[in-house]
Amino acid sequence: MSGKKPQSTPNPPTSSDRPAADAAVRPPVRTLSPRKLWLFRLAAILLSLSVLVLVEAAFRLVGVGQNLRLVVRAPENPLGLTHQMNGAVDLAFYGAADLTGPETRRFRLPKPRDTYRIVFLGGSTVIGFPYASELAFPRQTEVQLQRQNPDLKFEVFNVGITSINSFSVVDLLEQCLECEPDLIVVHTGHNEFYGPGGPGSSAVSVPYPLVRPMFALRRCRTSQLVESVSPFRRPMSDDLLDTLPRTLEIPLNGAVFERAKQNLRRNLERSVAIADQHRVPILLSTVASNLKDQSPLRSVGPSEISPDQQARWERDVRRGESLLRQGELTEALAAFHKAEEILEHHARLSYRKAQCLEALGRNDEALAAYKQARDEDACRFRAPSVFADIVREVADRSANASFLDVEQQVNAESSPAGPGHDYFFEHVHYTFAGHVSLGRMFARGIQEQVLRRPWLPERVPSREELETLLGVVPEDHLAAYSSAIEVMQTGPLKSALDAARHEEHIKKLIAEGFFGLDPTRREAFADIPMNIMVNDLIGGLVFIHRVRGNTDLSEEFARLAAVRRPWMVGSFP
Repeated sequence: MSGKKPQSTPNPPTSSDRPAADAAVRPPVRTLSPRKLWLFRLAAILLSLSVLVLVEAAFRLVGVGQNLRLVVRAPENPLGLTHQMNGAVDLAFYGAADLTGPETRRFRLPKPRDTYRIVFLGGSTVIGFPYASELAFPRQTEVQLQRQNPDLKFEVFNVGITSINSFSVVDLLEQCLECEPDLIVVHTGHNEFYGPGGPGSSAVSVPYPLVRPMFALRRCRTSQLVESVSPFRRPMSDDLLDTLPRTLEIPLNGAVFERAKQNLRRNLERSVAIADQHRVPILLSTVASNLKDQSPLRSVGPSEISPDQQARWERDVRRGESLLRQGELTEALAAFHKAEEILEHHARLSYRKAQCLEALGRNDEALAAYKQARDEDACRFRAPSVFADIVREVADRSANASFLDVEQQVNAESSPAGPGHDYFFEHVHYTFAGHVSLGRMFARGIQEQVLRRPWLPERVPSREELETLLGVVPEDHLAAYSSAIEVMQTGPLKSALDAARHEEHIKKLIAEGFFGLDPTRREAFADIPMNIMVNDLIGGLVFIHRVRGNTDLSEEFARLAAVRRPWMVGSFP
């Protein structure tokens, strides 16, 4: 064993020793100034955006996705019409749901010098549902104006789309300027709560400033591709009345109600500002609704009344309803007044009181009560009275805007106690007689307020003459009745207070219309699918009679198709 002491191994440098050693060999770290740091971040963002722009351009070049702009190039056609309204524009508002409208009318750009071009914007009442767009009041406005002014050539473009509200209207108004309009007509209000961006809607439920950017995003091909493959994509049901409302109970003057008022005002103000900026006259109109023959869909009252008060209120209302059915009108009205002492603002009570007042011949009071019942209906498918005030106020603040009180005129021209089945099928959709009246109202309003010309009653076509000019056939009315009954049997409308009575009225019209056709036309109509009936009835009639060997009828419907859609000449050989 050795006596030498073992040599010790040197200890490695500790962490405290490293910085001094490393400093001699490591270069100093350079930090960016705040200004350069922000420039770097901005460059990174711009680079990312440029990549997205290039991808978007590539998708458009190779045809990925759809062009969702309103005005697009028209296919080559014998008439040399260069552009048309895009039937797919509505996909920007509801995503996967393809809705009815707008009318895909073809036209020329630049606009011919002798042409006066009008664009109507709005929802399903504007597109004409349950009638075809070529029979709706915008087309009838064109016919009436043409008769009043034979020295001008009128073109009225129907940009009505089912279930849209003022958010979509602003978006469409900005786009419709590409078709060089001489006048823009805005007729909106019924879908303010449940349309895209509405405070009670399940569609595009984002804050106000983000609604229109959402529409723009959906027009991007990149966004369309991502949405088409997304596992979270939910196709929207055709039953929009059932799927769009996020809530069916929106109390009068509550928070949601107030947001809808604010949205309508801001969007109408924006519409007028855009029209002013481009020096295009704009006409704002109120919207009318069925007061007498659309009973409330949802009746709600204050929750603060006690159970005992609720029981007494229900007893008084039921007693009044029973007396009303028996024709004991004075006693019925007394029972309703007694119920009002407990709970006054209730749609069911107001509606029954209106019916009682109408039966007593107190029509002015009945009209006021019917309006109150409409306003108190918590299911907001009909524009409340306050919306008319908003439309008027916005129009009055612009020298470029005109105002047409359609609601007041409809209420005045209908039955003494207010409009019902004489103007409407159900809550807001017009009968053919209703479309005739609105076409005349709008034509006269435009003639006197915008064109500054006198209205000549002797130039107004008769009902028979108007139907000939439009190319109306009995199948049009029967198709409208069939669509109306579907609406009545859908969503909240099937649970209306007097749903059975409303439905019975339409069923009677269907029976009369169906058995009023001769057997050949009746059997052919019965074989037309509902989607064809709604989207292209006249084309469906041409086809089915040709298949059945009814040559004369097929040729007659083809002739009428050319009358109704002259821009499509050549499409119905």
